[in-house]
Amino acid sequence: MTSSACTTGRRPSSAPCPHWPSPARLRRSGATPRQLLGTVAAETGFVVALGAVLGALAALPSLLGIRAGLSGTLGVPVDMVVPWTPVLTAVAGCLLLALAASVLPARRALRD
Repeated sequence: MTSSACTTGRRPSSAPCPHWPSPARLRRSGATPRQLLGTVAAETGFVVALGAVLGALAALPSLLGIRAGLSGTLGVPVDMVVPWTPVLTAVAGCLLLALAASVLPARRALRD
């Protein structure tokens, strides 16, 4: 559900989306703080994973073009080698930063 679907029409843009439950609404319906924090963490992990996949797909055409250009220039086949350790380290770092930026404020908001 996009935010534009919730902000068009008769609702002002500052009104919460009726289709996306707020943490306060979830708490009133019986969700525990641990469940809410788990939901925030799971959503954050999904967004980071989606970003990593989309980033890899965006880089793939350029990498294939560079490989084809090098292969044509050198006259020999060029293998595409992905250094997985730095790539996975960068994704893990993004995940840690994203979790800190989402779970810590959510935890603080649940205390209030």
